[in-house]
Amino acid sequence: MANALTGDFDVVAEFAIPAVNRLLAAMHRTERFLHSITLRVDDTPPPVHGFPHFAVAGLRDVFGDAVANHDRIGIPVPISGLFGSPSGSGPASDSIVNPELLGVNIDPLVPSLLKGRAQLQLSPPTVDLVSTSATTLTVRMEMICRYFPDPGTAPAAEFVRGELSITAGIDQTTAPGANVVAVNINANTAQISFTPLWSSRPLTAEDRAGIDQLIRNALRTGFLPSSINLPAGISHARFKSLAGSPGAIAMMINTEGGPGNPSSVNEKFVTGSDDFGFGLGSDFVQKMMKPTIDEILATPVDPASFSFSILIHTWHVTYAITLNAVDLDLKDGRMVLTMRGRATTSSWTPNFNFAFKQDLTLAPAGDTADLVVGNLSFDTSSVAVNVATWLVNLFSGAARNGLAAVRDRALHQSGTFGIVREKLSATGNLGGFIRSLLFPSDVRVHADPFQLAYSSAEIHPRGIILHGSLGFKPWPIPRVEYEPIPANVQSGPGHFGDDAAVQGQDYSAFKSWIPGGRIQSYEWKSQGQVGTGAIDENRFVFMTEPAAISVSAESTSIVSGHSPLCVTLRGTRLTASGPIHTENVSATICGYRRFPLGGFGSLADDLMPLVALARAGPTGLVEVSGHTAVEVDATGTGAPNAIVYFPDGSGTGQIGALMQAITESRRYDAPTAVVVAMSSSQLKSVPYTEGVTYADDDAGRWKRRFGVRDARSPVTLIVNPEGKVVWKHEGEIDRASLTETLRKHLVARAPLKPNMLAANARIGQPPPNFLFDYAQGRQLTLRKLAGRPVVIVFWRSTSEPSIAAVRDAKENLADDDTLVLAINDGEKPDAALRGGAQAGLSATVVVDPHREISRAYGVAIWPTTFVIDSDGVLRAIRYGRDNYPSSPTNQSAGNERGGAK
Repeated sequence: MANALTGDFDVVAEFAIPAVNRLLAAMHRTERFLHSITLRVDDTPPPVHGFPHFAVAGLRDVFGDAVANHDRIGIPVPISGLFGSPSGSGPASDSIVNPELLGVNIDPLVPSLLKGRAQLQLSPPTVDLVSTSATTLTVRMEMICRYFPDPGTAPAAEFVRGELSITAGIDQTTAPGANVVAVNINANTAQISFTPLWSSRPLTAEDRAGIDQLIRNALRTGFLPSSINLPAGISHARFKSLAGSPGAIAMMINTEGGPGNPSSVNEKFVTGSDDFGFGLGSDFVQKMMKPTIDEILATPVDPASFSFSILIHTWHVTYAITLNAVDLDLKDGRMVLTMRGRATTSSWTPNFNFAFKQDLTLAPAGDTADLVVGNLSFDTSSVAVNVATWLVNLFSGAARNGLAAVRDRALHQSGTFGIVREKLSATGNLGGFIRSLLFPSDVRVHADPFQLAYSSAEIHPRGIILHGSLGFKPWPIPRVEYEPIPANVQSGPGHFGDDAAVQGQDYSAFKSWIPGGRIQSYEWKSQGQVGTGAIDENRFVFMTEPAAISVSAESTSIVSGHSPLCVTLRGTRLTASGPIHTENVSATICGYRRFPLGGFGSLADDLMPLVALARAGPTGLVEVSGHTAVEVDATGTGAPNAIVYFPDGSGTGQIGALMQAITESRRYDAPTAVVVAMSSSQLKSVPYTEGVTYADDDAGRWKRRFGVRDARSPVTLIVNPEGKVVWKHEGEIDRASLTETLRKHLVARAPLKPNMLAANARIGQPPPNFLFDYAQGRQLTLRKLAGRPVVIVFWRSTSEPSIAAVRDAKENLADDDTLVLAINDGEKPDAALRGGAQAGLSATVVVDPHREISRAYGVAIWPTTFVIDSDGVLRAIRYGRDNYPSSPTNQSAGNERGGAK
């Protein structure tokens, strides 16, 4: 029976539009919405066999990640639906063997004639109400697209940034064995439009028409059906938009029986301070309280006895009490339980009817509300006027205790307090639906990432309204990473450093994303570079003019490496909990490139010379952020020529002369690296020169390798790609003489591409498992730590920055619940434990003498830091020592630094 509050439905949940958008952001965070996707586009005329022609098909790697290297976009698989992308690992979706069903009700498509490869970065969708429809919503999302047309096909701008708008209906479909909410995104009635905000070249009218047509065809043919299974306890659900300020979306629920009519619900009870409101109709409340009413009627009431005296005589009266009816009425601010009955006695006093009224209210208690028992009062109006008032007063006082006992017994026997908590539970009523939005049905959720809480409860004659908030666990830190990719020759000039320009090297941050947020810009710069780097609001690939990043190496033959290239991602997202507003968020990762050197293949890992990961410090001097071992090229086929320089205490000023000599030699056909080897104390006092590789020679391994231990410093060597010393000079160098010597001895070879130092562990995946001692003689696996955040730092006693990074992690990355594991990489257990104790490390030291853990994680830099969340998922990788943000569990906006690979 329809009522004024919930119409034909048992309960109605109304979500304010800002809260809906917070929920959509959470779905983006759990990857139920795509954030990065690689596509194969083929929107050309379809074949003649009659099957539907997929305009686009998605491609992901074996870990479920989009593909950043455009040259590796190959065999496609179907794209999963709007709510169907994976939230863990694995491929995007299984192949569909009968795709012809997708085209059963689709009108013939007009092809856009676009064919090629595409990469899309997508922001979380947001919802707008459609004023002309109560069951239709407009979903908007920003995107950045990079497109590579196939040869001979219609061209288009390589980069386009814009907004995609989809207006579609949401409804419930009920069938035997299925009860789902379907999103009709691929229906003919869906309205689809794309508004370009920027493009790398002007878009013609034909371009825009082609893009619109491609998107329309893709959504109608390439996306699998999108639906959400309704959880148990919901028989029917309907959706309706409610205009006003704030606008709201109503979810109308029947727990049993048939569907209701959405037009019967018209009241918007969610307010401007609410995230959601939960309404229960008066009929539903009556059903909720019926067990209590039945129990009261079935419970005998103790007789009411009292005495009174008139003159010198005292009368003792006992009334038998019979309850005839119990009614529940909803009034403004309270529920009233009226108990009606008959009082009878064998005494001379009269029999009469009576009524007691019990006030009931509600008190919010987290995600539900408690029933509060109020005043029990006697209704004097229920007694006949011919019954003396003094007698009624005596009776009511005596009967009240008996009725209160019946009331209390009935409330407990019927389980009313528990029933009320259950029926009013926001999590119990809405949690299953929210859970189905956030996670696929095959994903096991250990703990809900959301929290529903009531702030107030209202009782009205038409029903109960509870006002509440919807919050989520703190958003994960942004995923920011980049990797080298081949330069697209159509993109024009401009790369990081002159050497990279020759090598044809671009850098792509395509897989970076802000969980629950949108990326506004990327800033690329060398770490330590003063001022602003190259900021790009429209592309996720670094391909700007060389001047955008400071590079002092003037010759394209100089091979630079072991210095950081950093990218800072900036964007916004809605707050995860509390008042809903937009917050700023940023994250930075610094990646390191290195090149191999010949002649080191016979050395064991623990004897390999170290290269310092150097950058310019605040004063312009060398600042070492970490170390890596020399990359070995046993054959010399991938190594450059090298000038290896061992300065004395006053000879560092000749580094500039070395660089100039390479430039003046004009041996552009001979890639050459400059390696300056000195002690860590010397490095701190040397002005930083970009393009130079600085080697830490505290252990004297560089001198032993080249046999210069007893030589008079400074010493300058020319080493060919095979690792042989072809020229040696002791003492100060003459630039002109060195220039001529370089012309003679440098070996010609093809341009070199420095490799990115990258870990094997994948962001967004559980990292490799391993055993460690958490107490003497007691071992534990990393997986057993699920439920608490973990920070892992790989360190060596020979690398002071890595020891400092362990302290940094303990002080700045870890809260009381975070475990910091300091994994000593490759040193003997006694030396590792002794080194940790001498350094005063308070983290849990894990020994790894055979580098089993290090190899599993792919560690080649000390320190390398891995940030793992409480779900056991790797969220960030950081290379080298840096200034860390606050605890990884505190994901508020600020200078957060994510991890890259």
